[in-house]
Amino acid sequence: EEYLETLMRERKGIKYPQAQQEETESEISEIPKEVKDEINKLKGTLEGIIYDEKWKPISRVAVKDLVTRLQELEGAKYVVFDGIITQRIVDMAFKTGIKLVIGARVGDATRIPEEVKISTFDNVSRD
Repeated sequence: EEYLETLMRERKGIKYPQAQQEETESEISEIPKEVKDEINKLKGTLEGIIYDEKWKPISRVAVKDLVTRLQELEGAKYVVFDGIITQRIVDMAFKTGIKLVIGARVGDATRIPEEVKISTFDNVSRD
């Protein structure tokens, strides 16, 4: 019983991806049609596109180089990539001021800051 109470207290501080669904929906509705078209083209490429505040592409990058590229760029606000959203990517997104990360699927990302929204290709395609 004490163990369960401790677990529940620890979990309260963690923001799970499902808890962000409503907040993220408004961000998704603001995604330009051109970007949604790019998402469909990205599937299966293992590439990503980094966008600025106005959804203008800043850089196209191989997924394996995404974290490094985010560290180098200034003005990046959105990331769309054909890969798994990991905790490492979420942490780097937070550190570099990224508002929204869209990936093929969500992996081990469990600690998601409120400033960073995450979504998947499937969620974006539904709009």
